Parts: sequence; structure tokens; C-alpha cells
Amino acid sequence: MMAVYIEIERIEKNEGTALFRFSTTDGRSGVFRIDLGSGDTFLEKKLPGDELGKLYARAAHKIRTIWKGGELPEKACWACLGLEANSERNIRR
Repeated sequence: MMAVYIEIERIEKNEGTALFRFSTTDGRSGVFRIDLGSGDTFLEKKLPGDELGKLYARAAHKIRTIWKGGELPEKACWACLGLEANSERNIRR
């Protein structure tokens, strides 16, 4: 069992999109953007080792959920105990 903690930080915002960096505790990071009109997210820079995109998906989901509530945070986090970061069994189909 492994605990996963993802730090999420807004690094840029303009009229239509916002850019976020998501990082693990070991210093790896990736970047995604959210369309502020639709809530769609797009991976801009892959987090090394996140081959299945699970950490990106969790970080993007966290920001999208907050955005749906009418806010756009400067910082957020996502944490889970027991997630194996690249395990096939943790992918919801």
C-alpha cells in the first residue's frame, strides 16, 4: 500500500484558461490547463512516471470540481492512502 499526495498550484491565468502545475512529494511535476468556459482539461506537460495519466486525472478532477463550485484556487492538493500510482487495477473503466 502506498500513500499518494499531489500538490496543485495555479501558475498562470488569462481570460479563457488557467495553467496548473501538479507535483509529487519526490519533486516530479507536470502541467495541465483548464478551459474556464467549459471545464475541459488538457495535459500540457506529462509528469514523469505517470504512464497511465492517473496523477494528472486526479489533479485535473480536483481543480475541475472546485471550478464547478465557482472558484479557481491558487493552490489545492489531492491525497489518497492505498493508491498504487501506476496500477491497472486502480483504473476505473
